[in-house]
Amino acid sequence: MTAQRSSMSDPHKVRVFVASDVRLYREGVSRLIAADNSLELAGAASTSESPARLRDGVEPEVVLVDATRRVNLRLAREISSAAGEGRVVALVAPNQGDDFLALADAGVSGLLSWEASPHQLAEILRRTARGETTCSPDVAEALLTRAREKPGRGSGFQESLTRREAQIAALVADGLSNKAIASRLSIEVATVKNHVHSVLEKLRVHSRGEAAAKLRPPVGRRN
Repeated sequence: MTAQRSSMSDPHKVRVFVASDVRLYREGVSRLIAADNSLELAGAASTSESPARLRDGVEPEVVLVDATRRVNLRLAREISSAAGEGRVVALVAPNQGDDFLALADAGVSGLLSWEASPHQLAEILRRTARGETTCSPDVAEALLTRAREKPGRGSGFQESLTRREAQIAALVADGLSNKAIASRLSIEVATVKNHVHSVLEKLRVHSRGEAAAKLRPPVGRRN
């Protein structure tokens, strides 16, 4: 299933290549991408075949790699290298916290939860193509939770965040407005404002931008 870039490609669509060893997942996600008006399927292959396919002139803007099983970091680096100017998003489970930093070191630019909806899938792929460092809210929350539980952190801000604050902090890091957070969590905007104020105090920062920079998962950007 290869779709090389050509004059027929829509410049307004994000070209996505899917890499997964699970055929049902690979073909299912490929269909979702092909059906989305903002995305274009550049191709799909098993994880081991993907580096060769990517070097064969596919030229995707984003490569979506299934990393929900045991992560092969050597292969992840090969895919990242073979993607050229394309950026890599890894599909992960929130409980894979130990793998996240390793994936970042391997060149991954974004983390997509396996619980993501088709809408969230398309949104993260589009944002990654624009050069943003992306992360599903539940994955960001898992990172914050793991950081709070990690021994030896002393009085770091992570230990002082409540579960709801950690959830809202993750959405702030993802760039959502108070209104969008309220809609996502089905709570009042005033409640979100109170939690955001508390998060800013615990982070010892003065703006949402500073908070986002401090909270954002350390997922590497491509140069």
